[in-house]
Amino acid sequence: MSKVLSRIMLALCAVCALGYAGFQLWRYLYVDYETVAAREAVVEDKLTAQAIAIRDEEVLPGAAKENLVYLYTDGAHVAKEAPVARYVTDRSQITDQMRRDELQKELQNLQSLSGTGDALILQTDTVAQRVYADIDTIAGNAARGTLSETQELRLEILNQLNRRNLATAKEDGYDGRIAQLEEEILTLGASFADEEAVITPEAGYFTKTVDGFEELLSPENMEDIPVDEYASYISASPEDTGAQVGKMIRSHIWYCAVMVNAADLSRFQEGATVELDFGLSGTKPFDGEVHKILEDSAGARGVVLLRCDEMSEELSNLRTHKVDISFQRITGYKLPSGCIRYNKGERGVYVLETTVIRFKPVEILYENEQEGYVILSESYGERAGLQRFDEVIIGGNGLEDGKIIKL
Repeated sequence: MSKVLSRIMLALCAVCALGYAGFQLWRYLYVDYETVAAREAVVEDKLTAQAIAIRDEEVLPGAAKENLVYLYTDGAHVAKEAPVARYVTDRSQITDQMRRDELQKELQNLQSLSGTGDALILQTDTVAQRVYADIDTIAGNAARGTLSETQELRLEILNQLNRRNLATAKEDGYDGRIAQLEEEILTLGASFADEEAVITPEAGYFTKTVDGFEELLSPENMEDIPVDEYASYISASPEDTGAQVGKMIRSHIWYCAVMVNAADLSRFQEGATVELDFGLSGTKPFDGEVHKILEDSAGARGVVLLRCDEMSEELSNLRTHKVDISFQRITGYKLPSGCIRYNKGERGVYVLETTVIRFKPVEILYENEQEGYVILSESYGERAGLQRFDEVIIGGNGLEDGKIIKL
């Protein structure tokens, strides 16, 4: 009886051993691995902050009366001792001035044309593409309620068509039209000869907006202003008083001060270049240089002074506004942080190639711990790195380079 019982026990032990071995074999060959395809992505390392513009400005004398006619748009460059506005006695002169502005732009357009045709202009398709692109832009702006660029785009379309006419000898030239425009502009301008004018004291950029900060902030005193005082300026909501003619901005170089908490101050380095985007209609992101970093006594926050050299109608009227500051733009493969593994001390990812697991070394270009993702390089020196659409393993155990699995 004891021999039978012993044999039964031995048989049971053998079955258990075989079952355990089979389970381990199944676990090795049939592990369910979770994967995600490697896809290219562009990530910006950026910071959003409140900013205030600092410019070298001078308020022009005179009051903004109903009979005041402006001769320049905001952001336009004006020569020294030139009239920027006139007080008229006849309201019809306002219409004359608007007509004169249109004729001046057309005159500048025709004067810039060259009578020599080039291969680009002679290509009908190229001209058509440019014209249709401008028309699409006008239509898109109209749909968004933005018509500020319409006149400029209309002149660009006219310029393209005029250049083609010259290049294809459909026009001998525009001397007659130029002479006609000059005469009409002179006639319209004569009506303003005896009117009181607002004269610029020096060359610069004109804008009608006067908000009261012209005397408070300047490039000369901006480094001496305490952080707390900047905080009150940046949180303010300045408005154009509408009582004065306007002001002159003496230089295209200006500064913006941004309020930054202590944790983000280390991301700025004096002399470094960052990209600024104010999100204003008609403007594009542009570069700014970190000029100076000011810290408060408590070390809780600071102000970063950024040097800018971009000027436009929208920027000339800017005072306080939100700005996106981009430190770098990174292109690579965006994957969950959990995909990073180590094999013999080397950092990389495991990739599933049909039924074989491969280890590929990677370089981490950027890591966002808060959102839990990494941006990995598209190459790894001379070795084969991660490739587009590689199935990267982000879940599963028993990972080994060269391991064969059954799906």
